[in-house]
Amino acid sequence: MKWKELPNLRVLTFKEIPKMKYLPEGLQHITSLHTLRIRECVNLTSIPEWAKSLQVLDIKDCPKVTSLHPAGEDQ
Repeated sequence: MKWKELPNLRVLTFKEIPKMKYLPEGLQHITSLHTLRIRECVNLTSIPEWAKSLQVLDIKDCPKVTSLHPAGEDQ
């Protein structure tokens, strides 16, 4: 998906995506994004460091998430 084509996206929710291990590449380029909710993504392992700058970062029922990784670090 070309994230830069969504310049007005403010809220994004990922829910019940068992195959997702990492957040999609390019998501950090949506400058209008202020809320990211992640629910029941059981294989998600980490959240990139850039996500900490969002106004709302809400992660629930993602048991493998144990860390934040600096932007640009290989995942």
